[in-house]
Amino acid sequence: MFKLFGFTTQTSSFIDRIFGDVIEGDCIVWYKNGTAYKYTNVSRRALFNVLNNSDTSLGFFVNTHLLYCYSKHALNGAVTFA
Repeated sequence: MFKLFGFTTQTSSFIDRIFGDVIEGDCIVWYKNGTAYKYTNVSRRALFNVLNNSDTSLGFFVNTHLLYCYSKHALNGAVTFA
């Protein structure tokens, strides 16, 4: 059974957890320093992959799909404190 929304279970050195919603294209990232950000208009394919593939690196996901310079939300979505 595939997950279309929920939390990840992978461990990371700087990410505490990620909640993703594939249908809406949104995710909330809780960092280990205590901050949390909500990202909108995130790649649904990337969200699906990070939620359903336990081998996916959370750091790679954030650096590739959520950083301001590289992601779709820089042009079409928003980043807010969650």
